[in-house]
Amino acid sequence: MAVYWFIYSISTFILFISDKFDKVSKMSLFFVYFLFIAFIIGFRYEIGGDWFAYLRHYEETIHVDFLSALKMGDPAYMGLNWLSSHLNLGIIGVNVVCGVVVASALIYFVMNQPMPWLGLIVATPYYLIIVSMGYSRQSVAISFVMLAYTQWNKEPWKYIVLVLLGALFHKTAIFAIIFAPMILNGSLRVKLSTILLMFPLMYFIFLADNIDAMVHGYAGGGNANMKSEGGAMRVAMNLIPSIIFLILYKTFMQFKDYKLWFYISIANIISMIFVSTYSTAVDRIALYLLPIQIAFYARVPMLIENSILRTLFVFAIIIIYGLMMFVWFNYSVKAEFWLPYRFEF
Repeated sequence: MAVYWFIYSISTFILFISDKFDKVSKMSLFFVYFLFIAFIIGFRYEIGGDWFAYLRHYEETIHVDFLSALKMGDPAYMGLNWLSSHLNLGIIGVNVVCGVVVASALIYFVMNQPMPWLGLIVATPYYLIIVSMGYSRQSVAISFVMLAYTQWNKEPWKYIVLVLLGALFHKTAIFAIIFAPMILNGSLRVKLSTILLMFPLMYFIFLADNIDAMVHGYAGGGNANMKSEGGAMRVAMNLIPSIIFLILYKTFMQFKDYKLWFYISIANIISMIFVSTYSTAVDRIALYLLPIQIAFYARVPMLIENSILRTLFVFAIIIIYGLMMFVWFNYSVKAEFWLPYRFEF
């Protein structure tokens, strides 16, 4: 457990000293942090509830050709497994690449926020530790979606490309297409017509062959599969900043991507409505809405004029997310799959 708390502690420590460094030194800190996170994710051993499932994916690609491997599941992820197996890199090769993508995307995302290290603190307990070390495929897909969010008000076409790249690692990433700038910035007719055209197209490209398996795994196959332990709590973590954002909507209009977060906030409210019925499906989809926690809490301090209140807010976020991390490691029945942290060499 010490490794996980070190990740949280180092982010907290740097948060309070980063202002003392010049631009070059700050970039050096981000680079060292990137190397550390990529190493922790990439060289883990038997960490995460799906470790052996991912190991089976890797083993299945050893004795097949490249095209056959692509057809075995999400093409980019299975292709990565095939490449790693044929280069004799083992599952560690797959995990290192995933770790590099996750670490670089997260750092790029927080660097677009006013308080990047606070954003990293918020990301640590759930996204970095649980998701990135437990759901390898989807963590990479989320990483591409996070990168897409950074391009929302810059390069709209890049948004589409990045979401599609994420969907090659995990098909559920196609959900983020609904937030594409050309849809949200268009008229009501454009929004409706685009959605009506986009979803059938994406269905046939990505989901047609696997929709039954996905529905069975996420919303069927008995109550055990329908219920995701802690799903409502994780969706609620997205809901809190979403509600506050909507209440203070006009205040956040100073950020160019405010419209993106407005619609993501609405999506989080809708998610809360359905999480009790389809907890696993909503829980997985809500992962693409998770970045609102990082962006919201990393921006709020800049909106608080009183320095004392600003400092209290920062400390409150550190304490709250630290407590959530403590509770999960000590009381979650799934925590045993993350403990103790082990390296693979």
